[in-house]
Amino acid sequence: MERTRCFLIGYPVSHSLSPAMFAAAFRALGLDWTYQALPVAPGETGELLAQLAGRGAVGVNVTMPLKREVVAHCRYLTPRAEAVGAANTLTFREDGWEADNTDWPGLRLAITEAVGAGALPRGGRPGVVFGAGGAAAAAAFCLAEMGLPVVIVNRDAGRGRELAARAGGEYVPWGNGALPALVGQASVVVNATPLGMGKGPADCPLPPGAVPAPDAVACELVYHPPETEFLRRARKAGARVVSGLSVLLWQAVPAFQRWTGRPAPVEAMREALFASIEAGQPKKRGAEDCGT
Repeated sequence: MERTRCFLIGYPVSHSLSPAMFAAAFRALGLDWTYQALPVAPGETGELLAQLAGRGAVGVNVTMPLKREVVAHCRYLTPRAEAVGAANTLTFREDGWEADNTDWPGLRLAITEAVGAGALPRGGRPGVVFGAGGAAAAAAFCLAEMGLPVVIVNRDAGRGRELAARAGGEYVPWGNGALPALVGQASVVVNATPLGMGKGPADCPLPPGAVPAPDAVACELVYHPPETEFLRRARKAGARVVSGLSVLLWQAVPAFQRWTGRPAPVEAMREALFASIEAGQPKKRGAEDCGT
């Protein structure tokens, strides 16, 4: 069976920019491949993946709330998917699905682009991650791989401590008085919470008085709106910023390469993303806007 079909699963998925981005990538390389978004409710992933395997599917992207659930239905896990405990990219092998987490390398690629010819500040300065969900876990492991001491900030102490332990970092409670100084010392600050989807000054994980340093990198995982309060504050402080759109683009690059075996046409994919935003997509907003 020739496998040329790709899918996005999640609940809901009508908001996603991934179909436009991947369609543009296939066109750019002259590939007669398709990419379709399928709404899949929690509890239905196992049956659906079995069906897609018989329908010529080569790859599946996974968005909220299924990133953890799909892991149990895959025959193979990459070390990244196993470490994070969540997957956003599935590839069909001869005898089953392989789960990978490209949020991890995607964030690293986005940070590398933002830094350009420069470098991340080191000297023991930490990478601070706000949140403790699947996206936060990918960010934490990414920063640890980059050699930064990892600090997890989360409202739920149990989840925060659990992620910090898995990533070899430390946990700091949400609202802790040391946070402004910690953020100011950080090399990288990541917002992996849905707070960025709000429109007010309070819709930001940074506590009063906390701003990233001018030589730091501030990463937002929410992509709608494209410019969040977190990014506005970081940009005003002079920090280098990574938008959610950039993270969305770069997590798709390794997925495309895994499925096709060819280099991803990054600029064609970037243009499709920004064209979709300008056309008024996504039409819906919700916690799912932090992801694929």
